[in-house]
Amino acid sequence: MYPLLIVAIPLALVGVGMVLNSTGLAFNQPQSSSEQDPAKRTVAEKEDYRRFFDLQRRQVVKRQTRVGQYVWLLTVAIIRSYI
Repeated sequence: MYPLLIVAIPLALVGVGMVLNSTGLAFNQPQSSSEQDPAKRTVAEKEDYRRFFDLQRRQVVKRQTRVGQYVWLLTVAIIRSYI
């Protein structure tokens, strides 16, 4: 096998992992409540923000899991390249 491929494949995997890990988070504003009562409005906004950040957290955890899988693949590829 070509020595360049042994080096290029793990480097490409690291690059793909870095790109996937650095994709920006879109902090869109959650929809505000249409109620006029300030107390109910505050509770509704808190709930909207909570749901929004829970969604963001789930996406980040999923992305970190995927990057972790690429790191294991990279580790195996590097070990195999030395064998």
